[in-house]
Amino acid sequence: MKIEWLNSELFLRENSPLRVTRASGIRVFCLQGTVWITTTGQSEDIFLHGDQWHEIDSAALTLIEGVGEARIRFERPALVRAAARRWCRLRDEWVKRMRESLARISRTGRAASGRDSLA
Repeated sequence: MKIEWLNSELFLRENSPLRVTRASGIRVFCLQGTVWITTTGQSEDIFLHGDQWHEIDSAALTLIEGVGEARIRFERPALVRAAARRWCRLRDEWVKRMRESLARISRTGRAASGRDSLA
């Protein structure tokens, strides 16, 4: 069974680690409690408390466990940044076309018609 875990909240318990692989670029947000994160090949463990986050920077096995009970959320910020860049490009293109249309109107005194009005 495939579980969609991005942008979902998960409840963690002590002694029940969540095994995550190929999660490079994923952010783990601690929403409640304390979370322990350890990644294969990295010497330092991470401890998160409420409202803190950590971005996983390895595709290796990462274990995530609650110290007591904890609640976390996973997000992929790279997708958010890519979407924001795309919207900015679309906005910039729209502004450029609107300025060109307004310049034509000011030169001719009338709006362009048909397909060429925003092209």
